[in-house]
Amino acid sequence: MLSENVDASVFGIGISFTGVVDPAAHAMLFSSSLPTSSAISLDPLYTAARGVPVVLHNDMHALALRWLMTDPTGGTGDVLLVGLDDGRLGASVLIDGTPHRGSVS
Repeated sequence: MLSENVDASVFGIGISFTGVVDPAAHAMLFSSSLPTSSAISLDPLYTAARGVPVVLHNDMHALALRWLMTDPTGGTGDVLLVGLDDGRLGASVLIDGTPHRGSVS
């Protein structure tokens, strides 16, 4: 579906995910949305993008950026957003409006 919609008008593709991804290796390392505990290659998405830049971000970073953009108080650009849902826990830190990827240990 992605490759069918990539044309000259597309300047970037954003992919949001739950879990941890290795952008350099184009792989999702683990996620609550995956049926396996093994890493999954994202190369098919990059191939379908046909050279258009692909941006990978955690879904919580996307939510935090949306909150920052719509904050009626004008926000400072520093945000800690924690999400709790049925079977899911996530967090995002924005420092000066930029997602901080942090580390996994």
